Amino acid sequence: MFFNRYFILVLVLIFFIIFTYFINTGCLVYPLSFTCFEGISWGIPLMQVQQMNDWYELWSKGGATPNFRIDNPEEYIKNFNWISNWIDIYFFNKVSDFILGILLLISIFLFCFRGTFFNKKIIRLDNHVYLIYLLIFILGLEWFYNHPSLRYGGYHILALLIFIPLSIKLSSSKLDLKKYTKITIVLIFITIMIFISRNINRIIKEVQVYDYKPMKQTYYFLDDGHFRIQKQMDQLIKQHNMCKIKKVECNASFRIKKIMDKIVFIKQ
Repeated sequence: MFFNRYFILVLVLIFFIIFTYFINTGCLVYPLSFTCFEGISWGIPLMQVQQMNDWYELWSKGGATPNFRIDNPEEYIKNFNWISNWIDIYFFNKVSDFILGILLLISIFLFCFRGTFFNKKIIRLDNHVYLIYLLIFILGLEWFYNHPSLRYGGYHILALLIFIPLSIKLSSSKLDLKKYTKITIVLIFITIMIFISRNINRIIKEVQVYDYKPMKQTYYFLDDGHFRIQKQMDQLIKQHNMCKIKKVECNASFRIKKIMDKIVFIKQ
């Protein structure tokens, strides 16, 4: 049955994700401007949402990095104008390294479970598996066309496209838990050690590149522009207090309420 407890759980999780987007940005899916609602007091302006969407798309398609930005970003992100540059600066070596890492992991896995995995048992798949795999494939096409960066969903999509068939094949086999317990523990240990060593190596590399000394000189650079919202709120509160003292009407663009001893400014 399609409508089971797992399907309901997925719907609930999707609802919370969309709800979180909405209460933070005024959009059902940020930064898609057509999912945003105008006139919401806390919502991000549609123009700003579109600008951020264009920036994310430009960055994910290799049109912008910390060191450079393409001259004509609007033309660059159209259709497949970006693909050759994306392959040069992003597919090699980030996406290719990720795919090779998955293939290496699969090779080790198949070698360890070769006695069980390579059987000739016929697998009967449920239609829901085809539906889920088709959905992931469609999401993969959407990912590649609009935001082909691994951190924007690429890690999960590429991994699922490869791991799901292998998992189905393995689940159809009978495993001797006693026989494979040691192998499983060794694989988990190797995974943890690789994860820790790669992160330590990355930290060391970034310390050298940015000349950052976290053990001796811990500091965080704060640009004055990061406090623009706080400054705006402080100014509104100051004006409100002055108007209250003078007993005059101020802040015509805001409706002011006091809720739980807090001053709340509601945009008209």
